[in-house]
Amino acid sequence: MKSTHYFIAVALVLVSFAAQSQEKAWTVKLSGGPTIHYGDIMDHELVFPALDNTDAWNFSGSLSIEKRFSPIFSLRGEGLYGKLGGTRVISNRYFEADIFDLSLQARIDFIDLFTDYNPYRTVNVYGLLGVGLSNWESTLKDYTTNAVIRQSGGVDVGTLDMTTEGFVPGGLGVSFRLGEKTNLNLESTLRVTNSDMLDAAEGGSKYDMYSFTSLGFSYSFGGKKPSRRRTTHTTHRVGGDTQATEQADTTTQQEPEISTFEASINSEMPGEINTGQSFAVNLTINKGDISGPATIRQVFPQGFEVQPLALAGGDYNFVSQVFTVNWDQLPSNKEMTLTYRVKTNEVDGGTYPISGIFTYTQNANSKLLSFKNSIKVNAPTAVQEDTSEQFESGETMMEQGVVFRVQIRAKYRKKMSIAALKSRFNLNETIYEDYHKGYYIYTIGNYSTYQQARNKREELTVVNGINDAFVVAFRNGKRLDKLSELDRF
Repeated sequence: MKSTHYFIAVALVLVSFAAQSQEKAWTVKLSGGPTIHYGDIMDHELVFPALDNTDAWNFSGSLSIEKRFSPIFSLRGEGLYGKLGGTRVISNRYFEADIFDLSLQARIDFIDLFTDYNPYRTVNVYGLLGVGLSNWESTLKDYTTNAVIRQSGGVDVGTLDMTTEGFVPGGLGVSFRLGEKTNLNLESTLRVTNSDMLDAAEGGSKYDMYSFTSLGFSYSFGGKKPSRRRTTHTTHRVGGDTQATEQADTTTQQEPEISTFEASINSEMPGEINTGQSFAVNLTINKGDISGPATIRQVFPQGFEVQPLALAGGDYNFVSQVFTVNWDQLPSNKEMTLTYRVKTNEVDGGTYPISGIFTYTQNANSKLLSFKNSIKVNAPTAVQEDTSEQFESGETMMEQGVVFRVQIRAKYRKKMSIAALKSRFNLNETIYEDYHKGYYIYTIGNYSTYQQARNKREELTVVNGINDAFVVAFRNGKRLDKLSELDRF
């Protein structure tokens, strides 16, 4: 409750500040898009989920009312309603949730902050940060049987009985001017909750999160029509001396003819590779007669390394997974191509987004062109628990060289600290480290029957909080993929 009171207090401070403004420019925006959960029950990457992990993608909608206080600052109230979900196959768990949140968010327009204000700008980039209250009803279930394991919030009893916690939304947006009062908005915000029970499962980080990436349509009203002030210079003679004066000219003047050419980028790279494989990227930029300074920035996932081959005369650097190419003056060619090679070192399997932007100046206005690719990295699939019922009887198979263990952790191509595992879960038993199909696996025990190992697994879940532990079999020191393989022996 203390955290909820804190978020309400911050919101009231922002509202009281807004009440002092005399501006009358308001905007109403309706948006929709995917919400993605980041917490204990997920199998996708932290940055972006795999496209085939369909239960991680859920739809939500939002309605916001925004008031502008200056050319660069505005404040908005937003309400969101939608769904969340996730699966942790290795733990045999999945969850579903209804979510409803209310927030107050500040918006800063970056381009107008660092350049001259232009009310007729076609594209604008802005940042969002705020506070709010998030309400949810979550149900954690067994992946195999669909049996309910735990609930968070008043499931099926109405919005007022939902779990309520404070959260902090932050993100970025791009607005595209459609008309005098209408805009198209593309936004993505990450919402960090003050709870570890959004997915009804505890463990890992204390703060569950979810993202909302949306496409929205906004309509503005109540503000004054923006005007551009022009200053003309007049020279006249007074007593033989020449003097210059300035006067404001509010009459309509002939606008100079400007270029309407739109630059374009074609980004070529393979759609699928294997772990450890390198690949080539070709960026073809159709820039026409655009000149002056320009920059390409492309963001690569962790483990990807860029080696430039041909950069059309630009200077480059690769820092914190961002590949940047700068030109003080673009080449005169109407079309230019950048080529570089990308290595994938110790990259886990999954689908990775690779996004980029091209910024340049045209007709004295800053322009931004975004582009995006995705690449699938194939890696060995982690083996999971096989709950074969034939081992419930307690039959021993030690004469065939078979023992049962409880697997508590696995890491693809990277070792984990055994001392850290013992400290984290308060374990005194010996932890065995083995390498199996690209994974370093960590197990406990050497049991002669499946039932003994199963009992140990339940103990680790209840006493040590290892919720995703499961039983595995070893024969002659080698890990078997599935328990059902024991039928051969």
